[in-house]
Amino acid sequence: MRGRHILLTGASGLLGHCVLRQLLADGAAVTAVARDANSLPEMPGMRVVIADLASDCALSLSNVGKIDSVVHLAQAGGWNAFPTNAGAIASVAVA
Repeated sequence: MRGRHILLTGASGLLGHCVLRQLLADGAAVTAVARDANSLPEMPGMRVVIADLASDCALSLSNVGKIDSVVHLAQAGGWNAFPTNAGAIASVAVA
C-alpha cells in the first residue's frame, strides 16, 4: 500500500477505524471522510475531510485530489431508525 492514496469513508466507525489503522500501518496515505471533526484522532499519514455524505458534499470533496482506491464504510446518521430513515441510509450507502 506504500505510496497509494486511499479515500476512506466511515473512518470513525468501528470497522472504519480498524481499516484506517491498517492502511496507515501499511504505508498508505489516507483521506478520511467524517461528519465530525472531533471523531478522529490525528494520525501521521492521514488527512480528514469533513463531509456529510447524506447531503451535498461535492465542495468538501473537491480538494481531495487523485486517489487510487475508495473504501466506502460510511453509514447514515440515524441508521438505527430503519426503516424510517431508509431513504437517507440508501443515499449514503449507494448514491
